[in-house]
Amino acid sequence: MALLDGKYEITNQKSLGGKQSQFDAIAPDGQPLRIVLFDLNSSEEEYKFERYRRVLRALKKQGLAALYEIVSRPGLHYVAWYTSKHGKELRLNEDVREILQENEFQFHKAQCAKNAQGQVQVYDLSFEPSEQELRLEPKAETEPVKPKPAKRSLPPWLLSWGFTLVFSALALLFFLLQFSRTMNTRSVEVPDLLGKNVNEAVSLLQALHLQVNPVPVSSPETPGVILGLSPEAGTFLRPYYGTVELSYALPAEQFAQREVPQLRGQVYSGETQALLERARLRLGNVAFMHSNHPRGDIIAQSVEAGSKLEENSKVDILVSQGPAPQLTLLPDLTGFNLEDALKIIELAGLTPPDIVYQASSRYANDSVIAQSIPPYVEIPLGTFENTLRLTVARGMTVTSEGAPSLIGYSLDEAKSIAPNYTFSVKEIDSANLPPGIVSQTPAPNSEISSASIAVLVNIYTPPQAIPVPQVSSSVKPAELRTVNYRFFIEQGIPSSQAEVYAETLDGDRKLIAGKRVQGGDSVEGSWKTTSLGTITFRLELNGSDYGILKVP
Repeated sequence: MALLDGKYEITNQKSLGGKQSQFDAIAPDGQPLRIVLFDLNSSEEEYKFERYRRVLRALKKQGLAALYEIVSRPGLHYVAWYTSKHGKELRLNEDVREILQENEFQFHKAQCAKNAQGQVQVYDLSFEPSEQELRLEPKAETEPVKPKPAKRSLPPWLLSWGFTLVFSALALLFFLLQFSRTMNTRSVEVPDLLGKNVNEAVSLLQALHLQVNPVPVSSPETPGVILGLSPEAGTFLRPYYGTVELSYALPAEQFAQREVPQLRGQVYSGETQALLERARLRLGNVAFMHSNHPRGDIIAQSVEAGSKLEENSKVDILVSQGPAPQLTLLPDLTGFNLEDALKIIELAGLTPPDIVYQASSRYANDSVIAQSIPPYVEIPLGTFENTLRLTVARGMTVTSEGAPSLIGYSLDEAKSIAPNYTFSVKEIDSANLPPGIVSQTPAPNSEISSASIAVLVNIYTPPQAIPVPQVSSSVKPAELRTVNYRFFIEQGIPSSQAEVYAETLDGDRKLIAGKRVQGGDSVEGSWKTTSLGTITFRLELNGSDYGILKVP
């Protein structure tokens, strides 16, 4: 199944023209979506898309847009819409009209429909500005055409100067366009604004052509003073696209109290953050753990539903990863009697295996020769049901009359059984047949007119279990150590849920950190462990791999 952005399963695709493509897709949480992908090749188009993104985010914040996600980062721009199974609604909500009018978007470019709760929402909004309608001017009354005097030809020197001026103007225009593009794509440094007044800080950032997102924070400090900024001072951002979040102080009594919504029991998705935003709250840290609840269910929240919080406060949540898998293992069954091997398999919690018998004179009858699951390897219960296969020895006898029965024996064994015969040998290499002689002419026990036998020998050697060496050693007790990690988030990455996993050499994988990040942020910390050897840290953004760091 093809994936878009590493997480959306594509079920259908069509071109919309104008550098746009539409995909029918399934989100990681199972939601059916309609995704519009934009191919933007210039800074002007990216600036228009940023304006378009702000409009959609404003609509979503008010609960007026059926928007699952909008992504804008270098090389990838798309909008993921929820799909509606209800009829079209032609009349726009007054709040929708107000937001569109403020951002100079025409009303007829928005397509609305009712959601499952009967609320009118925007399900599509055209990105391209509409063409101006042609205005028809009244035709002037025709007048008799007066004869024109013959034109006088221009002198050659005037034509030469005219061409020179035209080419000079074109060269100047090209230079100005290149200069404008350079100014739009250069990077600017975020200044140190801590301690400054919020109005002064906003003016400084706007002078650098950066977007500003002021966030009030309850604090006893002087009202309006900057307490923090994200990304931090010294970070380089692109003008017109980079956004700086300013946290500034306000007295606690100026904050409106907001009621915390019920998150427990819901499925963690993009709607979780939208629900908090509609309540004028923000999503904080997201932690994951195994539980008896279905995978993806929110099983706890840091503030109980119905409680009051100051506006813009964060709410942390705990998400279920589903039940922890039960593990089992098998010992080396080679040499065990089949009856004993079946009892061991039952004790390990596995279903009865498939049994393949193979002729052999080297193993006792009904003894295990090989097993398909390697010994001493932990496996999740249920993964290998009905796939365990045992190869069991079956003794063969040699007839005293007619052609000897050689099938199942090796070529050397066949020659020792029939020393008075000459052999014509043809070899094959097949994993679907047992090793040794798989066919003979004449057939076993049939009449034979000469002392010559043609045999077909399978030279394939099945994989054998590696013997466990008997090594005695003294192991130094493992000591607790601290392993540090640090990841940088590329500029332009939108707000995403970051999760850091730690993996040891024995395959143990644990979630050790999680938080919301965006372009320019860093994810860093430390992890204490007694495991020896290299520790592999993996950073995932919204469930997709983003970075790998190996620390010895």
